[in-house]
Amino acid sequence: MSRGRIRFVLFDYGNTLVPYGRREAAVLDRVLADAVARWIPGVEAAAFASAVGRVKDGLIRGALRSGEEVANGDLALALAREAGAPAAPPGMAADLEARVSRAFVDVLRLPPDVLPVLDSIKNRYTLGLLSNWYLPAPLHRSLEAFGIRSRLAAAVVSGEIGRVKPHRSAFEALLRPLGASPGECAFVGDNLHADIEGAAALGMRTIHTREWIGGALDGDAGASGSAAPDRVIDRLADLPSVLEGMEAA
Repeated sequence: MSRGRIRFVLFDYGNTLVPYGRREAAVLDRVLADAVARWIPGVEAAAFASAVGRVKDGLIRGALRSGEEVANGDLALALAREAGAPAAPPGMAADLEARVSRAFVDVLRLPPDVLPVLDSIKNRYTLGLLSNWYLPAPLHRSLEAFGIRSRLAAAVVSGEIGRVKPHRSAFEALLRPLGASPGECAFVGDNLHADIEGAAALGMRTIHTREWIGGALDGDAGASGSAAPDRVIDRLADLPSVLEGMEAA
């Protein structure tokens, strides 16, 4: 596929624009464990938090293999079975979703470089975002709360389309509202498999960001892909100059 001038810069979210690693995941694991303990007798929340992490990791790995996003009901059922129940009690799935939705927005933080970087490139490039996350609403709320959404032409979350990166249909779900072709895009992400390999397979230029890799989940920090990134950055603040260099090459 031919590559033209870069007209669109597309971003992953967690560990690309905002940190989302072991610390943040542990907070949500505890929230889920507390909720499961409320619904299923005999569950001790503090002890169950590590089981929540194992269940989530297994579901995420399965989603990456199949390309299909996990539904909240799937998570509720898997956690109920891990706790020894045959099924999630009525109302448990909705409670899990509500609790995680509140905690997700609270646990995130906006690094100081993000908005200045977006502002420095948004007049030259059209910006978009594609994130793997099973609950779209809280992620969109965080984008609004941080002021990121107003700088993006489009934002797509895997939970609203049922597909996850690196599946090509996830990337295509973002390209369509932008009116973009892959050869006009540079994708910025932290996960070598989901972000870099997935974007490269469609013909996008790719930029691997390693700023938050030190605290990343094992699935992100240890991910490998068959495609080497076109560029590597250690800070998001380096992105504008790297884009200039890619244009000049």
